[in-house]
Amino acid sequence: MPGLKHAPFWMFLLLLLTFFLIELPGLSHIDPGDEHTYIYMGKLVAEGKMPYRDFFNSHPPVQVFVSGILFSLFGFSIVIFKLVPFFSTIGTSVLLFFLIKKLFGPWEGLLGAGLFLFSYRVMLEATYFLGVDLTTFFVVLSLFLLYSKRPLWAGSIAGVAALTGLYSLVVIFAVLAFLFFKSKKLFLRYSIGFFIVGGLINLALLLVPGYFLQVYWYHALKPSLPGSTFSIFLAFMQKHYLILSLALLAAFGCRRKRLLLPFIIAFFYLIFLLWVRLFHFYFVLWLPFLAMLAAVGLMDILSRFPKYRDIFIAIFLIFFGYSIVSTAIYLQSFDFIDFASERELTGFIMDNASPQDRIFGDVLTVPLLALRTEVPIAFDFVDTNAMRFLSGLADFGEVLKKLKEEKVRFVVVRPLEGFGNSAIVRDFLVESCLQSYRVTDPYWGDVFVYDCSKQPSLNS
Repeated sequence: MPGLKHAPFWMFLLLLLTFFLIELPGLSHIDPGDEHTYIYMGKLVAEGKMPYRDFFNSHPPVQVFVSGILFSLFGFSIVIFKLVPFFSTIGTSVLLFFLIKKLFGPWEGLLGAGLFLFSYRVMLEATYFLGVDLTTFFVVLSLFLLYSKRPLWAGSIAGVAALTGLYSLVVIFAVLAFLFFKSKKLFLRYSIGFFIVGGLINLALLLVPGYFLQVYWYHALKPSLPGSTFSIFLAFMQKHYLILSLALLAAFGCRRKRLLLPFIIAFFYLIFLLWVRLFHFYFVLWLPFLAMLAAVGLMDILSRFPKYRDIFIAIFLIFFGYSIVSTAIYLQSFDFIDFASERELTGFIMDNASPQDRIFGDVLTVPLLALRTEVPIAFDFVDTNAMRFLSGLADFGEVLKKLKEEKVRFVVVRPLEGFGNSAIVRDFLVESCLQSYRVTDPYWGDVFVYDCSKQPSLNS
């Protein structure tokens, strides 16, 4: 119908507007999280310090240097930093719309972009400066360039993706495997582009002390956590049943040759998810390819059963609408709620800190408090997550000895969580520091502030 020619595009713009309005409050909310660790690392870069050499960073360099540039320009502005994942997510959906539209049609483009944009995990991560949204954008941009017959540029952008998040290498390997059997010429040009950016920069970074150990070997040293993969996967399936079921329809019922590469990528990434120590945000990079499969799968079902077309569309819209509304409610009523105790903790530290004082401790709260109060983190030891110690790259005893020698003032812990979950740490704090402040947050639980410039009394 001529009147419907441009309808998918205008409907896609409506989806973008809806997404913008839902996510807008998330751009200013603050809670404990890894994003503040990366922002604080950006502060260190802005001060002229080098990741890997001057401070620990377990990720490739793009995000930390993006953080450094933003911090140099704007300082600690949480909205500015959250705009990076926000616009990366929107950019990915735009690329998906036009890519799927080119390959399969405008309605498939609308469905694929919409299913990705309003996936539960994508909506949750869209305002968190974790790096996965930026990585996903570069991966999808690379795929868009490949289908636009620009394999050299596609490989180059894939190199940027690999320098943003290591998990993108799974997608890149799948693309290389596909191109190797499809076209040696495309394979060669894509490989050259990837090597020029990803390969040469990685080789140069190997000259930086600590780079290989922190970015590559550290992940091999991390111990696995039994049972975590299954529970995380189950939670994902419960929230993403619509896109998963539609993607399965395409995988088992559709024979379009143009779906082969997205299917191969989705399959390779599934193997990765089942094998790796899993985190929830890893799923974000899987979702663009599930969305491509799901969009085509749904349109194939509609074309095969025209008699029931309206019923299928109605069922889809009910489930899709429910998913958007329920996730939006969750975001507004819980996820976008600020860290209730942050003002109390910040106020206590600012009221008691001197210019020479330093802060240390819990990886989720200390970087945020350091950014808020401008009290530096002791010896730039920003990342205190438990895996750094369990992997053997850091030692509790040595760190605590250094805290004592350098007379670090404030140590912040959450009991039984992260850095505060070590018996060595607890004994040190009881014996060498005075508990000066305590808050009980309604969600994050107890947060203790120890003053290690004061000795505990014998009766305390």
